[in-house]
Amino acid sequence: MATKVVEVAIEQYDPVELEPIVSPPIPLSDWKAWSYYARPCVNGVEVDNLSPSPDLDVELDIQEMFDYLKSPGGTPHPERWIKGQKHIALPPRPTRWKRVDPLEPIPFPWEIQLNPLLTHSLITFPDLTPIYWNLTFQATILFFLTEDGGLQFVLDNDICQPATYPLVTHMYVCAFAFAPDWNTQYKLPWPIMLQSRDGITCDDFFVGIHDNFQQHMKKSEYEKLGEEMQRRAMSAHVHNLNVNADNFMKRVDILGDNVFFRGLAPSMNMEGWVLLLGTEPPSMIRPRPGLDVY
Repeated sequence: MATKVVEVAIEQYDPVELEPIVSPPIPLSDWKAWSYYARPCVNGVEVDNLSPSPDLDVELDIQEMFDYLKSPGGTPHPERWIKGQKHIALPPRPTRWKRVDPLEPIPFPWEIQLNPLLTHSLITFPDLTPIYWNLTFQATILFFLTEDGGLQFVLDNDICQPATYPLVTHMYVCAFAFAPDWNTQYKLPWPIMLQSRDGITCDDFFVGIHDNFQQHMKKSEYEKLGEEMQRRAMSAHVHNLNVNADNFMKRVDILGDNVFFRGLAPSMNMEGWVLLLGTEPPSMIRPRPGLDVY
């Protein structure tokens, strides 16, 4: 029996159509919804309600706890709040933010959406970044950099937001890059593994980065640095001796004057995340009366 050959036209696609589909950006309202859930305002006092509730031997009178958040004189006492409460008056957990399944694999960096606080445009407004933060300062000294060059404090109900969508339990920061040459990425001599069982928040990220770079540099770590990085670290260390009383070299010294946070992005080697850094944003290099953060 003769075989019949049928010609089938194969539809051609433009190469752009074959690229992975990028998920629609998470609305800002969805990030903020987590803030309302995690840091609700109860009886005029902002409390931390994120952590699971402890096991109590007695029944909790939640109305009594509401009233107890302020002293008779009106002084707020958020530390009196017992975390993890559920009540009709409290915002529920937003449906978008599913609890982390420990059995599910962690998404790759390029499959994740970053919180707007951590993002950085590599094309538009390369000199601006949502966050004004000097890595030599504590993670509590964070500011929004406004379009007119002003500073506005980042509050607890912003910093408590998830660092990523979906929530992830681990973030591996393995490289850093300096503005404006983001394509030249340096391997981080001491990779940073951020971890949180319930999902990493922006606060976890900033605290983890700060704590790592503030560690004193070991002699063995310094000897493994390249000559360029050693010179940069030594120069920064000598300069910092005039600023603080700590005579020991710190890991942050390898950054020189590129200590201002510019964002986060997937690393080019596809192993984790690259920390984008730079000198102080040009719009901020001017005297600002009444604000001494240097």
